[in-house]
Amino acid sequence: MNRWQHSCGAWLVVTGLVLALTACAGVPAQEMSDARQAIRAARAAGAQKAAPATLADAEDRLHSAEEALRQRDFREARRAAEQAGTRAREALVAASSQPIGGVPSAPTQLPAPVLPPSSPSTASSPR
Repeated sequence: MNRWQHSCGAWLVVTGLVLALTACAGVPAQEMSDARQAIRAARAAGAQKAAPATLADAEDRLHSAEEALRQRDFREARRAAEQAGTRAREALVAASSQPIGGVPSAPTQLPAPVLPPSSPSTASSPR
């Protein structure tokens, strides 16, 4: 192998590694979109009243992700966006479990079934 072939092969390896690392640390567009959608869903469910601190934390983390994105710190942007989405989903769950107009949105326990009284003649008659 001559010197030109060796340096060309090394260049290809380095280029491949750079491309692979860049793909892993690319723009977290999906994570940012997921976080925004989760925050919108939490707001629509009433998280401002049911879980205001959790929703505010989600929004703060999304702002941090946006700032990291502007700084081209994609790893930090991805981490903050994922945290924002998690906190927004927690706010959504809290809002979804709150009563609406004094009536719980989903029963926490089903009522016991009402059974008809058993007939004494068939239940305990000796034969």
